[in-house]
Amino acid sequence: MTDERSTMLELDNTLHADAFLMAAAHHLSRWPREWTAQQLESAILADEYEDIEGMEKQKEIGIWEPIDRWCENSWQLHTLIEDLALDILDFLSLHKNKS
Repeated sequence: MTDERSTMLELDNTLHADAFLMAAAHHLSRWPREWTAQQLESAILADEYEDIEGMEKQKEIGIWEPIDRWCENSWQLHTLIEDLALDILDFLSLHKNKS
């Protein structure tokens, strides 16, 4: 995965946000479903920014379970989610062009 591709995910774009939330659901089993993709991303990365309120939300969404399983820190979890979201967008784009 190149850095250029990673910067293509824009959470203010509805399709990108939906893909991010779908990808997050693959790795995280719980978070308030009314949250936006931006809110979830903020909670995932809260420890990286020393956001105390966000770190409390990390406990609520169970961020440390997938980190213990698949990666070393919240940046890596975010990258896993972002990469899967980009794969979802690629899939949708490929099949949209075929129909």
